[in-house]
Amino acid sequence: MQRKLKTHQAVDVSGCERTATGDYVLPEFRDGFDYCDAKSEEWIWSIGKLLRPLPSVMANNERRELPVGTFLASTSSQA
Repeated sequence: MQRKLKTHQAVDVSGCERTATGDYVLPEFRDGFDYCDAKSEEWIWSIGKLLRPLPSVMANNERRELPVGTFLASTSSQA
């Protein structure tokens, strides 16, 4: 993980906003890169793009609607 981060082959999402269920809200998605949380040393296993607005509860308990086109990333391979 550290090698990929140092050579810019991976993107660290540890600073991204999170939902209450633990998904990361990505500010952008760049194809061809690996994604990880360097603080917890976990790889991102799935990334999806919202096709419709999604009412969400954020990690700080704020309720808001994530807009169409938002990318969500998860350390779980389960949908």
